[in-house]
Amino acid sequence: LRQTVDLECLAAEHVVQVLRWLFDRQLTVNGPASDGRVHIVLSGARLEVLTSQIAGFGRDVEVLRPPAARRHLASVGGQLRDLYGDVPPDGAGH
Repeated sequence: LRQTVDLECLAAEHVVQVLRWLFDRQLTVNGPASDGRVHIVLSGARLEVLTSQIAGFGRDVEVLRPPAARRHLASVGGQLRDLYGDVPPDGAGH
């Protein structure tokens, strides 16, 4: 049997429909949080795949649990910062 991993997250309300489209049955919407965001759970076979899929949402999707998912996202963020941190804000240059 294949074990699934669940990511407990808070998502900005304006991205929930996009998450529904991307994740379909892998997404469970659990209702509003006190800060206006939405409690969601994303389920999948591999933590690294799920976190990589949501990394592009930036601060619009905050992973609360498990800690390993938060660590993986921090690692990906650091790699992206190292690779693109010297690009000027207007995108000129590279």
